[in-house]
Order: sequence, then structure tokens, then C-alpha cells
Amino acid sequence: MFAGGRVDFHAQLHVGDRVRREDELVRIESKSGRHGEFLLVESRTRLYGERGDLAVDERRDLVYRDATDSNASPAAAVLPASSSSAPRLLAKVDGQWLFRTDSVMLMRFSSATSNGHRIHFDWPYATQVEGYPGLVVHGPLMTLALVEVLRLEGSTSGVRSVIHRNTRPLFCGEAAEVRHEDPSRAAAGDVTLRRGGEVHSSLSMRF
Repeated sequence: MFAGGRVDFHAQLHVGDRVRREDELVRIESKSGRHGEFLLVESRTRLYGERGDLAVDERRDLVYRDATDSNASPAAAVLPASSSSAPRLLAKVDGQWLFRTDSVMLMRFSSATSNGHRIHFDWPYATQVEGYPGLVVHGPLMTLALVEVLRLEGSTSGVRSVIHRNTRPLFCGEAAEVRHEDPSRAAAGDVTLRRGGEVHSSLSMRF
């Protein structure tokens, strides 16, 4: 599972540039939580431009758990309510940004990112085996929604770094509020994804 990460931009890359990529496994740490044992893995990717200068430095925090017992009792699965008035994906309604996915979007995002984790597209598996109340929205998709709001509001010019964190799962069909924490501040880059007053994902841009 994608827990969060940080991206630092040191130089621009352009279409057609020859780029060298270096990947590093920074650390693997064994932990125990509410759902049992898991591994916290930190990886790092660096992209170098044609002159050998570091252009992009990305760190990712990933969580790995053991496969769930297929004989475990499933949680009660509730289909998301369908409403023609509910926004799909990202929409501005009455001055407020709302984010809402559907199963088609989750399947497409899984395909685009080569993500084979079935909790994102296999409803019976997600609800009956993993015990979730529905399909799980990808962590990177929530992060992209936050970045997109900043882009649409013109707050991404000259960005130097992006720090993001996913703290709670969001499920297919659930509407969440994307809140620009301080849009009046010059080059403000702090946004959160909230549902029911609780933060599911957060992102900070620095310029």
C-alpha cells in the first residue's frame, strides 16, 4: 500500500531528453499495528538529465502486509449509493472541490499504473476476502487529485518539492472534500482530502 512520500525537483526535464534513472531500496522495517505484522519499505528514485545533473529525487513509503486469510469472516459490503447529482472524479460544486471515484476509474488507474492489487478493482475480493466495505481508492490517485486542484487554481508554478501522506482509506463512490487550506496566501500549496471531518490524504508544495 502506498503510504506517502516526497518529491524534490532540482531541474527541469523536457520531452525528448535522455534521462538516467537510479533506484535504491533505502530501508525495510518490520512493524506491528492494529492489523498485525507489516513491513514499512522506503524506496528512492533519482532522475538525472542529459548533463548528469540531478533533476528529480523521489522517496516513497510503502506498506506490505501478509495476504489475508480467505476463510476470514467478511465485513458487510455496502454498495455506494448512486446519485446523478453526485460529482464523479473531481468537480467544483458551489465553490467547493469534491472528489468521487467510480469502479471504471479505479480499473483504469490500476491498468495505467500496472497495479494488480485486487482491492482496487475486484469487489468480491475486496469485501469478502480483505474485509473492506468496498473497493479501495488508490493512494496515488488521491494524491493526484490534490495536485490537480492546485494546478487548476494556478498554484503549481515553480514548485520545488512535494510532500504527501495518505492516512485513511477512501472507498469507491464516497465523496470527499478537497480543501485548499490557505488559498489566499501567495503560492499556497497545502491541501487535504477530507470526509466527515477526517483527513484521508494531505499534500504540501514548497516553492
